[in-house]
This record gives sequence, structure tokens and C-alpha cells, in this order.
Amino acid sequence: MGANMAPAYANIFMDNFEKMYIFSNGDYSQYIHHYMRYVDDTFFIWTGSVDKFHEFVNYLNTVHQTIKFTSEVNPLELHFLDVNVQVSGSSFTTTVYTKPTDRNNILKPSSFHPPGLFKGLPRSQFMRVKRITSTAELYNLESTKMVDKFDARGYDRPTLLATQNEVGDIPRVTALTKKPLITASKIQRIPFVTSYDTNSWFFRKVILRHWKVLSTDQKYGHLFKSPPIFSYRRGRNVGELIKRKPPPSKGSRNLLGSQSNGTFPCRNCSHCNAITPGSSVTHPHLGTKHDIKGFFTCDTKDVVYCLKCPCGLTYIGQTSRAIKLRLNEHKSNIRNYRPAPLLPQTSLKSLKNSDVRTERIKPETLLAKHFFMQGHQVSQLRWQVLEKVIFKPGLDKKKCLLQRECYWIWLLESRHPKGLNEEYSMACFL
Repeated sequence: MGANMAPAYANIFMDNFEKMYIFSNGDYSQYIHHYMRYVDDTFFIWTGSVDKFHEFVNYLNTVHQTIKFTSEVNPLELHFLDVNVQVSGSSFTTTVYTKPTDRNNILKPSSFHPPGLFKGLPRSQFMRVKRITSTAELYNLESTKMVDKFDARGYDRPTLLATQNEVGDIPRVTALTKKPLITASKIQRIPFVTSYDTNSWFFRKVILRHWKVLSTDQKYGHLFKSPPIFSYRRGRNVGELIKRKPPPSKGSRNLLGSQSNGTFPCRNCSHCNAITPGSSVTHPHLGTKHDIKGFFTCDTKDVVYCLKCPCGLTYIGQTSRAIKLRLNEHKSNIRNYRPAPLLPQTSLKSLKNSDVRTERIKPETLLAKHFFMQGHQVSQLRWQVLEKVIFKPGLDKKKCLLQRECYWIWLLESRHPKGLNEEYSMACFL
């Protein structure tokens, strides 16, 4: 779902949506007997008629512009995520649901991964089957299918059968009980973290063989009574091994500590692939190059930056925050831009003086309007940092940023109609 916080934002939004349009609507909420949701998948028991249910879904599809629902109704059997729910008398039975297009993509034991992974993988899948299936007969049926899947990928069948029986003896209530979180302070064993490679098994063997030497130390021996926990980071794959780095540029870091000039990716945001590389910026009309002095990333603050559209027009801006936060706002404006309706002057005046406003009207920007009118995509936006503003003690931070922004607008001639800057004021120099 994009950024790491996207699921959390989606849950917060849907929680508010449910409170406003589902649970507070007495015409339909009276028929909801049980309601569950996982991000964007919802499962609930409806006690009303089928026609009333379709009326409810149609109502939900009209209350918000972009949130739309699709439904699946069945009085006897229904699947939710990887669980198949069936009506059995006055109760429900659950078993594992597999899509018709599902393929056996279980990790092969011949792949290059730590051996412990291939021991824990079958057990984790059997535990998943144990939690989902509601009866012992269904567990035996689904776990046997799981044994066949692992066997087809090259796993040892006797070991699989032993793990199947071991998990089968665990009560389902125990399998569904959430285990308490084990914090680092409760772990008595020291973690040994390293990248996994062909020599990892040899290092592990040597460390365990000589671990007793550490435990016999008079001062620190009590810290090494138990053997360490071996943890592995992912090693370099084939692509990373054969990929060659570009040759160092003129201003690259050397033994004296100098740095490259230009904008470089932070490797931790969605704007890195839109950076215009290089240690200079090209004038959009004259073709002349202007040097950029400094090493900048997506996290750099207090900067003057340049945006370019596919047409070659430029926009100059400034921000005191991290540049990637300002880029988020620019891209949001481009994505959500809609032409403002032409309203009579009297209507605008009444809207301005009204105390009750049903919708917040955002001022349109020339950059967003240009992308919309020309049919550009937000993925075509390119950017680079031109300068990091250094503030002298006692000077106004905002005024300094505006002064440097004005300078770059004049230098690159980015004011409309030659560019995408609507206007700029020289009052910051007063």
C-alpha cells in the first residue's frame, strides 16, 4: 500500500467512515449481527433480506466520492481472506481457502537460506492450518494437503509428517492464544548478527566450539554462560554482485573528505527515482549550465529547489523543511487538481461571507494546472536542489530563503509565461 504508514492511515479513515455511515445509521445497522474488517476486506453477518442488503451497499457507494464497495452474498458458504466459512446447523465451521489460480510457490530447500528457515517454515504453515480449521478432521485433511505441497518442493516427507502430528496435538485454543511479547531485556542469550554467506556454517561451528573460553573469564564470564543466538541479515544477491557502480565524478569524496556536488537519493522515499542528477542545472531556454555547490539528499532542509515538467518548463521553490515533505505536497496538488468552476461574482462574495462552508476550496497552483492541461503524469516530474541556504546569526530565516528563491527565479527565468512560477515579490529585500 505504498508508504509504511499507509495501512495505519487507511484504518483510521475507515474507522471514521464506519462510525459515520454504518454504525450510526439505524436503518441498516440494526441488521448487522457481527462486523469484522481487515484493512479493506469486511466480513459481517446480515440478518435482513437480500434486497435490503443490496440497498445498503448502494447507499454506501453514494456517501463518498472515491470509496466504493463490492459485495459477495451466500447464505451457506463464504470465504474471507484465506478462511472459508460454512454454515453448519446453528454454528460455523472454518477451513483453509485457496484461490483457484493458486500455485505451489513454497521456497525450495535447495535455495540459499539459513537452515533454520526450512525447519520453521513447515511448522508455521501447519500452525496456520491449525488456527483456521475448526475441527480435527478438517485439520487432518488440510494439513495432508500441506504435506503434499512441501513434499512436491523437495522437503523431507518423514520430517513433515512428524511436524504435522506435533502441531495436531496442540489444542486449537492454545494455537489461537497470543503469546506475550519477548523483549530484548528478557533474552539472556547474546545475539550474534552477521550477513549470511557460504561460510556462515563454518563461523557458527567455530564460535560454538570455543564459546567456553569466554564463559571461563573471571570478570565477564557470567555474560557468556549460554551460547549466542545466531541471526542473519540478507547477503548480497547476484544482481548486487554483478552491478557496477558509476565512475566517481569530479567532486566525489576522496581521502581529504570532499563530497560530490548535486542531489543524491536517500534510498528511503518515493522521490529518489525522480532526481535530476549532476552537479549543475541547465537554463531551460538558453542551455547554459550553472554550477551547484553542495551535497544534498531528499532529507536536506532549508533549500531552494527546481522542479521540471516534461515540457522543460521550470518551477523554483524554497522550503525550510526536508525537501521530500515539500515534494509530497506538490505531487498531491498535481494528483488532486480539478479546474475551478466559474462562479458568478455574487456567489463568490456570498461564499466568502458565509459562516457555514460545506467544502474547503484549495487555491490552484500554476504547476498543477500546467500538468493537468498538458496531460502530464506526476511520475514525469523531475527535481533537484539548487542551494542550501546558510543563515547568519540575527537574520530572518524565511526572508533569506525568499531572497535566494528570487535570485534563482531571475537567473533561470522561471516566471510565467517562460516558467511555472506565477509571481515573486522583491519585498524580501527591503
